[in-house]
Amino acid sequence: MSTLRITLGAALLIYGLFVGAYVAALHLAPFPAMLVLGLTAILGFVVNLNYSGFHRMYRDRLMETFMPNAENVRDNKWGPATDADGELIENVCQGETVRPYHLVNTNVVLTDSETSKFRGRGGDSFLLSPLYCGSDATGWRPTSRYMKTDDFIRSCPARGMTLATAMAISGAAVNPDAGVAGKGVTRSKLVSMLMGLLNLRLGYWAPNPKPHLRAWLPPNYIMPGLTSDLLGSGLREDNAAVQLTDGGHFENLGLYELIRRKVSLVIASDAGADPGFQFGDLANAVERVRVDFGVKIRFRSAAGLEEMLPGSAGDSHLGGKYELAKRGYAIADITYHDGSGGTLLYLKSTLTPELPADLYGYKSVNEAYPNQSTGDQFFDEEQFEAYRELGYQLTRKMLDSVVLKQILADSKQKSKEEVEAA
Repeated sequence: MSTLRITLGAALLIYGLFVGAYVAALHLAPFPAMLVLGLTAILGFVVNLNYSGFHRMYRDRLMETFMPNAENVRDNKWGPATDADGELIENVCQGETVRPYHLVNTNVVLTDSETSKFRGRGGDSFLLSPLYCGSDATGWRPTSRYMKTDDFIRSCPARGMTLATAMAISGAAVNPDAGVAGKGVTRSKLVSMLMGLLNLRLGYWAPNPKPHLRAWLPPNYIMPGLTSDLLGSGLREDNAAVQLTDGGHFENLGLYELIRRKVSLVIASDAGADPGFQFGDLANAVERVRVDFGVKIRFRSAAGLEEMLPGSAGDSHLGGKYELAKRGYAIADITYHDGSGGTLLYLKSTLTPELPADLYGYKSVNEAYPNQSTGDQFFDEEQFEAYRELGYQLTRKMLDSVVLKQILADSKQKSKEEVEAA
């Protein structure tokens, strides 16, 4: 019923916008009307959508929070993150320093694709990494050649994809034609049209990795803004410009690209709001890697999902009051299509025994904790610490578990045997 109300409200607002525009046009003399129309058309073609919407502001705030300049950290003060603003993702793993290889997961919106799988899912996993960028739908391109000046036939010089922009795209949760796992009210054409008209988007318009597809101009309000938002078409894998959004709009745990690479040990942190413990993000990930890669993920009986449920810790006074779970992690075996195996360590936000007292105290006055709505993006110190400390404690307990130590020991022994056999 709420979806119907939202869709109806969006339709009425769109109607009101068009009526308002019509009434305004009636009160304009012909010459001023043509002048306004011409100016609007010119601005529509030259204004870059990526710079005029919420994406740029969102990116800069994330960059200042998570990628600050070293002197700002040292002096404990806020300041523009000028160093991060120039860091290209292609340069992240260069040099002799050993660093983690970044796999930044995003979603390419493909609601108009002629391929039923992409159209039904609403998109495909689009990867931004130091070596390659792209997806199965659009194809791949070396990062050193992606988003450079020659990606547009006529445009201002482009330097490439920065790590800050990739990070912001990966968290661009609010966007027309996209929703968690490709579902939700924002997939509605009417709701998406309204969001497009009001430029309510955190996503990013990027050039298609296919080298033969080039745009005449950077993404603007006419192309692809008018065609994709107002006309509801053009979100396809063969368009010169593709729209990238939150990786959670395809798969929210970041498992998909790791499973594609047949990683032997995968650690997944599920911190999404899931008060009903429906494991929706996990279910979506398990289903998609099985369909696309033929991979099976099965949880062990000794460390399964049931012991993560509230109330599974027993009937102690504390456990009954706060509905504590026995543990905050589960362990699964991964069977890849070629017969090789791996292990999945799955962490989830849940309260367990033997946590610091302040976490139980925070729960007493915040009933939804640890599944408060992610719509609240303004954490105070108390709320921030409640989640940070919970994550630390659950991870520590997982690493201290006898079951995990045995798994790691078995894995080490297996690797040693494989080396000796080789």
